[in-house]
Amino acid sequence: MAGEYNRRMDSELEAVFRMLDDAVERAKSIRVELDAPFLRGIAIIEALPDNQSGADKTWVHRLVRQSDEHFASAVRKR
Repeated sequence: MAGEYNRRMDSELEAVFRMLDDAVERAKSIRVELDAPFLRGIAIIEALPDNQSGADKTWVHRLVRQSDEHFASAVRKR
């Protein structure tokens, strides 16, 4: 019985790996072009004082900690 399970799992894994290989090949052909307004928006955001080297970013650590605490206490509802 264990042998049957392993063979079936092997064929399923092979199918998954084939699908992943196909997805990788398709992803290679995808080209994303960012237009000028989008790039301008990124430049504006990067230029903000809060995004400069040396700026106080302790709020990020507080936000991450609070998010971790919030989601750790979440209870699944059915």
